[in-house]
Amino acid sequence: MTRWPLISSAFLLAAVMVARGDAVPTKKSAWNGTAAAAYLDNRLTWWRQWPKAERDHGTRCVSCHTSLPHVLAMPSLRSQSGKQRQSVDEMGMFDEVVIPMCID
Repeated sequence: MTRWPLISSAFLLAAVMVARGDAVPTKKSAWNGTAAAAYLDNRLTWWRQWPKAERDHGTRCVSCHTSLPHVLAMPSLRSQSGKQRQSVDEMGMFDEVVIPMCID
């Protein structure tokens, strides 16, 4: 099976976006580390409260799209803002990953 239709469709879509200006940012906004940290915290809180993330044995899905960016970015964002402590949901996420693995 050839992948040509998929590749050509992706190329065509990219060309249209560039031509319309959608792929090029029109205005640079200033970086706001506090807003980024708040966004990541809010997403993690939402994920941990979402019933479909719950799994058996009192665990929940870690969500690579939610938790991984949080784990990678928050130490740096905390140091930039002077915040020293992890959020309640961040500590809970680590507890759900580390504690069950250590018990087995």
